[in-house]
Amino acid sequence: MEGLRSRYAPDIALSAGSAVAEEEIKRLTALLSQAAQSQERMRREHAEAMAARDRDLRRAEARHAGQAKRMLAEVDRARQVAKALEAELAKEQQRRVRGEEAAAKRLEAELEKVKSCAGSRPRDRGGAARAACGSHSGCRLLLNESLASRRKSSTNVRPSQSKMPRGAK
Repeated sequence: MEGLRSRYAPDIALSAGSAVAEEEIKRLTALLSQAAQSQERMRREHAEAMAARDRDLRRAEARHAGQAKRMLAEVDRARQVAKALEAELAKEQQRRVRGEEAAAKRLEAELEKVKSCAGSRPRDRGGAARAACGSHSGCRLLLNESLASRRKSSTNVRPSQSKMPRGAK
């Protein structure tokens, strides 16, 4: 019997070791499965975090681009307003220069008339010269007309009230 035991003892030991090995295999398989699940969960969480970060980055870039576009549009509007105001100022200056030139020409013409009136009267020191010119009433009338027309022409040239384009502050 002893021979039988020794002959079958390894099998019994093997079967007892086999049960322990099976338990160890099951335990290690369960740990491997848990590790795989944990790794998959961590991979999904990381992918979701990366997607959220990319989404936030794109939104921030879109906000930044929109803000840059708005600022550029505002600068363009301000530039257009400045050009319009500059053009209006140039027109106003031209109108004033033309008005001043016209007034200067009228004044020059009136001065010539006054000089011709003064040159046509006799040059004596008595009252005869004043009487010939009508106590300068003709010259005074001429000067008054000239001044009145000059005042009228200077009031006709008014600074224009330019309208600010939309969006100008």
